[in-house]
Amino acid sequence: MSKVCYYIMAMKVVLTSFIRFLLLCIVGSVASGFLFMLYNGCVSYVIGTGGNLFSLKFFIDGILLAFPSILLFAPMFLMFPLMRHGSATRFFGMLAISVFCLAAWLFVVPLCAKGALETNALFEKPASELSTGYFRKINGRIYYFSKVEGNYVSGLRFDNGFTARNSSLQEVQVLKDDYVVFERDIYGFSDPIVGENLKPPVVVSVLFLGMFSLVRSTFSACASGILNWLSFSSIMFALLFVGFLLSLSSWRLVDAFLVTFFTFAIIVLNYLYLNFYFSPFLNQFDSMGGFFIFLKNNFQLFMNVVIIIILCIVGLISFYVSNKKKLKG
Repeated sequence: MSKVCYYIMAMKVVLTSFIRFLLLCIVGSVASGFLFMLYNGCVSYVIGTGGNLFSLKFFIDGILLAFPSILLFAPMFLMFPLMRHGSATRFFGMLAISVFCLAAWLFVVPLCAKGALETNALFEKPASELSTGYFRKINGRIYYFSKVEGNYVSGLRFDNGFTARNSSLQEVQVLKDDYVVFERDIYGFSDPIVGENLKPPVVVSVLFLGMFSLVRSTFSACASGILNWLSFSSIMFALLFVGFLLSLSSWRLVDAFLVTFFTFAIIVLNYLYLNFYFSPFLNQFDSMGGFFIFLKNNFQLFMNVVIIIILCIVGLISFYVSNKKKLKG
């Protein structure tokens, strides 16, 4: 009877993990698609014109771009409920989570990459045409447009800025069908006036740009062949092996902190490597030849394997110590 109860509990954990995984992917993707749609509507808005916040294309683009990011954090969120279970049923839960996350990562993410390429989701959209009748600061100069036709404008340009007290000292240039390139700012805003008022906090901006960079690297790895994709996918394996820390402490809060910390640490380390922050260190391997050149070319895989080994050792030691205490008790 005890074995029957054990298997029922194990199946229950697997089923609930699957339901949580589906809800996380579906709700997260839909919410991200909606936020991405609103974001693009805001950054493309030009003051004085009719804005459109709702776009089916941007909604789909948001889902395609957000899904890999959701999967990167899925193991962490799915591990939290497992802390309430015993070690036996927790094993089946982690096994189920690993199968779900790896299957989605290896087979669904490449489909997202293909879809994003077809819809041009990864590439920055051209800036919207600016409206007339407003003072704007563009490339350190103040402009006032009386006519805008594409990139050709007429109006005034104040080369040394513009203030009410020093207006007589300004170098004012009259523009007549001059060519001006409208570019989005670092946050993606087309209109400088809108960008000045809706500029996101630095933390939000860094997080958004960091995740977008990881998604771009993920899609690039998808298109680089199976071996490169499997090597890049070592990041998902490393995130799943964080599950070895679930029994590290008798306090659930400590386990939750460790799972969160190592999840972010793995993602940040992979981000730093993919954005060439390790290049000054890795370039020194060129002069060493042989194995070190191989290590440099496969450093992401090596780094994630080392992380996996460390997590396994820490988890196994913790499991051994806890069992030894139980035997003594």
